[in-house]
Amino acid sequence: MKGLNLLGKALGYSQGAVIIANVYTNSQIKASNLLDGIVTEFAFGPGWGWVISGIYFGADLMPRGITGQSIGQHLDNAVGGPLVEW
Repeated sequence: MKGLNLLGKALGYSQGAVIIANVYTNSQIKASNLLDGIVTEFAFGPGWGWVISGIYFGADLMPRGITGQSIGQHLDNAVGGPLVEW
């Protein structure tokens, strides 16, 4: 169980780096960046936080398979543009 916890945290650090690189590269913060950041933070939470992140990842596969877009992309479309841009 400890190995899975460590794996979840390692993946959380990786995902956090990807989110930061995405924001930096695009010079904007989108709603999907915030959503991904919040869900990634669950990987660092006590106890079963990494499970919550894993469930979100698994749940994100369904809309990708049906519509070709992730939950975050649907959220970005609903918001209509970046939240912050520079």
